[in-house]
Amino acid sequence: MNLVWSEDALANLDAIVEWIAREAGDGFAAKWASGVFDRVDILATHPLAGRRVPELSSDDFRELLYRSLRIIYHTAPDACTILAVRHARQLTTPGNFGR
Repeated sequence: MNLVWSEDALANLDAIVEWIAREAGDGFAAKWASGVFDRVDILATHPLAGRRVPELSSDDFRELLYRSLRIIYHTAPDACTILAVRHARQLTTPGNFGR
């Protein structure tokens, strides 16, 4: 299964990592970002590992949780596309991530 990161998801992640670097230092931010990518790697072999996004009506939209983040992705037969990385308290709609 191919893993694809949308530009929006990468921009979300970059903004979060920059904030963490300012608050806790570059070393911690790098370790944290690595944890996000490690968490997403499970989708290559287990694309349904995440739960269905509660606010959306489609089983094709799923999410993995990592610390206080929601990693929202879309499943298709040949790929999982990471659509957004956001705080767990943020609700979502398909319009929130360019789909």
